[in-house]
Order: sequence, then structure tokens, then C-alpha cells
Amino acid sequence: MISQLSQDTGYHKIEPKPEQLLVHKEILKTIRQWRLTVLKSQFIRIVSIVVIVKFVYYTRIFGPVIGFSFAIVVFGTSIFGNYIVTLFLPMISVLNMHKVWRDMMDRAISFWMVIPLFFLHFIYGVKVRVSGDSIDCNEPAIIIMNHRTRLDWLYFWLGLWRINPWLMTTNKIALKELLRHVPGAGFGMQASQYVFLRRDLEIDLQRLSRAVDYYAEMGKPYQILMFPEGTDKTDYTTRRSNEYAKKNGLKPFKHVLYPRTAGFIHLVKKMIENNYLTHIYDVTVAYPKTLCKMRLT
Repeated sequence: MISQLSQDTGYHKIEPKPEQLLVHKEILKTIRQWRLTVLKSQFIRIVSIVVIVKFVYYTRIFGPVIGFSFAIVVFGTSIFGNYIVTLFLPMISVLNMHKVWRDMMDRAISFWMVIPLFFLHFIYGVKVRVSGDSIDCNEPAIIIMNHRTRLDWLYFWLGLWRINPWLMTTNKIALKELLRHVPGAGFGMQASQYVFLRRDLEIDLQRLSRAVDYYAEMGKPYQILMFPEGTDKTDYTTRRSNEYAKKNGLKPFKHVLYPRTAGFIHLVKKMIENNYLTHIYDVTVAYPKTLCKMRLT
């Protein structure tokens, strides 16, 4: 995939390799059963995001200062933003102005997202190259993406910014329940109406249904980002994926994990029921030069 990408910053049609597609054959089969317009090759769109991390070699003193400053700024601004958000809570609890509240929160939180993106781009030198189809901020959609590292969503924001900054106001993420309790950012994600999943199938399907009902009721075209793999790619999760492939007579993947399909299938069905689905974007994120394996546990 990387070798096929253009060197410029425009969008180009690409022919992805089978391994690099996250739309698993089981998912495709379900889509066909639901008679979606995928049969016209217009429903599923392919997007590729290449993240180039350009490490800047700071001194032993300056490097940690930059990292500490990033953490303090992101945490401090998120805490301050939470206090601002609470000032507008009467709009939904007293004035019943929920649609106005939703619009204000989407915009306010997207403005905050610019802060970590500024650090990534201008301080850390992270570059993002986008190829394939453009994501439309005016149409409700599902975005499925591989989960190479724990920070894929952050680099994905850079990709959205490159495509169209307004996508920052319409992107929603399905993510782990644990992240709801992160100080500062957790409250902001709740205010932004992200979908928190507990890895309990029955509960998670209910939450996905409620989220779609809410998005449709608000009348705004959101693009819901899902990670069908269910977790980021590590040595342990790769081993489990390969064991699953061997058990089911499938070819092991090198760069992605075999996806879990129940949540995606349910989301597709629910969005169709609400007449709230125009496209499925299959996003592949890749790190051609440097992949940082350090992680906090």
C-alpha cells in the first residue's frame, strides 16, 4: 500500500491488497445480505492514511520538558474546558435546547482538538499523507480502521484535518469504557457523545443502538469511527489472531488482526433502520518509517 501512494498530498484512487482491507469477507457477506449499494461499488470507500513520525533529537533536558509541557497543556485545557461545558448544562436540563447544546459541544470540543494536533505537527514533526476517497462531512457514515498503535485515533484526527477541518466536528468514536474515566478528557468525550463499549456484547449492542438513535434524532451527519479488531496490535494480540486464523483455516495477517464483526454488523443494521447511513469508509493507517512500541500500561 505504501509503495502505491503518491508523493504529493492529493487524493488518488488506489487498489489495496486483500490483506490491507479490514472489510472481512464475513462483513461483506452481511452487507450483501442487507442489499446495500455496495453491489454498485459505490457504498464502500477506501481511504489510506500514512503517518510519518520525524523524531527530533532533543537534549536529555529539553526532550522531557517538551513531553511534560504537552501533557500539562492537554490536561490543563481539558480540565478548564470541562468547567466551561458545565456552565451550559442548564441548556439541556432546564431549557430543553438539546440540539443547540449538541451543536455547541461539537464545535467547542473540535476547537480543543486543535491543541494536541498543533503539538503533533509543529513540535513533534508528525506528518500525515492521505490517499484514496475523501470523507464527506455532510453524510452520516461508518469509518472502520485498523488499530496499529494506541494513538491511531490521534493521528487519524490529523488525517481528518487534512481532508476537511469540519470533519473534526462530526467525527464520533466507539472506544473502551475505561477511557470514560480519564481525568479531563473523559468528561469531554462524554459531552461529545462518544460511544463507550464494555466488551459485554449485549450491553455494547444496546449502547450502539442508543447512540445511533440519538445521532439521527439530532439530525446531524456524524461519521462513527470503529476499530473492528477490538484492540491495538501487539505481540500478544497478534498471537491470538494467528491462533484464530489457524483454528478456522484462514491465512494469518501480518499487519492487521482478524476483526470482530458483531458490533459492526449491528451498527450497519441499526443505521439502515434509521435511514442514517450513506457510506462505509475503510481506512488503513500505516507507519512506514518509525513505529514507537513504548506504551503505558
